[in-house]
Amino acid sequence: MSFENLLKTASGDFQTVKSLSSAPADIFFSSGTTGNAKMIEHSQASMGLGGAGMRKSFFGENDLVWVTTPTGWSVLLLMTFFNNWSVGAGAFVHYKKVTARETLETLQEYPITKAQFRPS
Repeated sequence: MSFENLLKTASGDFQTVKSLSSAPADIFFSSGTTGNAKMIEHSQASMGLGGAGMRKSFFGENDLVWVTTPTGWSVLLLMTFFNNWSVGAGAFVHYKKVTARETLETLQEYPITKAQFRPS
């Protein structure tokens, strides 16, 4: 979907929600390397810290970034949305595990400029 087209049809009527930086933002699961996976709550303030250094070096506003991390991992949210949006880069989302062939076909079909491939 084109952000520009969506923005043209969006309502100009918007009220921000006041919240504390310590307020919960989301919950991810740990990898479970020391036992069962555990739910970990992240605050509003902590979400932007994970990739702050990467924003400056990894991509810019003209990039379309594809991260193949499975949903549920914090790196997907950080690298695909928060970091991209902080610099105006686009996010390419593929909601399924892709094969090597599908990966090559996707890279040929879409104007993806940066990609982070993570194992499922």
